[in-house]
Amino acid sequence: MTLVRVTNALAVANLTDQALRVRAVQAASAYDQDVLVTVLHAYMTTASRRGARTSVKTLDAYALALRDFVPWARDNGVTLLRPGARDGGRYLARLQTRPSQGQGKAGPLSASTVAQYVAGGRALYRALRWAGATEAQPFEETHAPPDPTP
Repeated sequence: MTLVRVTNALAVANLTDQALRVRAVQAASAYDQDVLVTVLHAYMTTASRRGARTSVKTLDAYALALRDFVPWARDNGVTLLRPGARDGGRYLARLQTRPSQGQGKAGPLSASTVAQYVAGGRALYRALRWAGATEAQPFEETHAPPDPTP
């Protein structure tokens, strides 16, 4: 994790409970991906199971997932702080039917990519709960199917 990201994450983690809640609510209401990523990183580095030992790859993967989910939510009328109970499943279905982008690949996203994006969405909502912004858990019953490749 770069020094700037660590500094930003720690600055957010050091906010008072009320200031953190306000920052998270404002970011979610505005679909502000940059601030939401910072809140996510603050949660991951201070309150997740791995804490400050969370790998840079995990932080980057969850940020990528967030940057995919947030525009999808905005474009599909999902209010981030009050998502519907089925919105996690709707997003999963979209991931499973969306063609892969980049690296010359055509076809659906791989099972591991789908699982990574669902995990990122789940982490976003853990971070928003940690920040006191929402109690929503739209990914609670959403599970990516296992990879069929042995």
